[in-house]
Amino acid sequence: MKGNVNPFEPWRPTSVDVPPPLHAGRPWRPPATARAPVTEPEPPLVEPVETPPRKYRRKRALSAKRQQAAAPPGPVTPLRTDQKVVLGMFFILGVLGLAGLGWLGGTHLPRVFLTLLAVAIGFTIGLWVAHRHSWYARLGWMAGGLALAGLAGWFVPTIGGVNLWSAYRQVNELHDLPAGDVAGYVRGVEGRRELVSEFPTFAADVTAAERAWFRRTIDEAIEEADGQMETDPHKALAALRQLNAELARLEHYPLVRSELEAARRRALQTCEKVALEQVEKLLGKKQFDAVAQRGAFWDGELLAEADALDAKVDSREQLLSKRRQALAARLEAARKEIHGLVEKDRFQALAKVRVKLAKNLGDEAKAVGMAKELDDLCVVCEAFGGLARQAQE
Repeated sequence: MKGNVNPFEPWRPTSVDVPPPLHAGRPWRPPATARAPVTEPEPPLVEPVETPPRKYRRKRALSAKRQQAAAPPGPVTPLRTDQKVVLGMFFILGVLGLAGLGWLGGTHLPRVFLTLLAVAIGFTIGLWVAHRHSWYARLGWMAGGLALAGLAGWFVPTIGGVNLWSAYRQVNELHDLPAGDVAGYVRGVEGRRELVSEFPTFAADVTAAERAWFRRTIDEAIEEADGQMETDPHKALAALRQLNAELARLEHYPLVRSELEAARRRALQTCEKVALEQVEKLLGKKQFDAVAQRGAFWDGELLAEADALDAKVDSREQLLSKRRQALAARLEAARKEIHGLVEKDRFQALAKVRVKLAKNLGDEAKAVGMAKELDDLCVVCEAFGGLARQAQE
């Protein structure tokens, strides 16, 4: 019901549409247009409500939020395709991480974790977070994640402190190690053992590089020794002997042992020839003291090398024979000196000759098997010395 109806006479209309009267003198003229009655604005059907105070509005807002929170959740928004791809990628990366740890070992946990983390971050941003950007930007994020993953796999160390870059560097250093540098080889043994324990796949490369160094060292040593055989065979023999002592305690020594022993045998035979030539030349010059010295030197060197090689010195008897000749000549000279002193009745000087003979010729006489001849001569000196003492008494 409208608000302008008379509540006391609701049956009466608000206005009666009665046509205006015609003008009697001018019937042809249309009547004046009746003005529309001015209507008052229609009041609202609902009475206005007073605005509550602010504190009550806060309470109503809180209650509305509570009702909204307590209301049952609406329908779940389905995941986009890129989100599904990212979630599947996380699962695949987890499987790859477990497989990598199983293959490489638990010490590679930092490398595997940081490598997969870099891939996950790059692909998550490229596929999910930056899904509204262009494909160039998204591919850039993914490429950046792969690049970081490569750097992590290359430079991040294991729990033992070895990374992939240092592993390749150690193998390259071993390939570049100069032949004969035993000290450098020994310094890197511990590091290579740790490398193989952390990266078992490098075991074959490390073994091949170590054997190659052994081969280079032996080839160079044998070539150098063969070049010195004619000029200085003793130096060549000493170098081969020292190299053998240094390599004998290393792992791959059996690989080159036979070749090294063959070179040492050749050097030994050459030294035997040189020893005979030197001693014979000194004997021809009647340098008997030098014959004893060089003979003793070569005898010791050749015997030591022959014992190490389990070989026999064929020229040893010839060397001893020449040393006996030299010693016999020295004893003969001593006899002449003794007879001269006896003829001059210098019996006291014979005691000094005896001491001199025992000191200078004692070791050589024992070495060549002529100790009895020397003792007989010393007895003669002692006998004449005794006569001199009795004469003085």
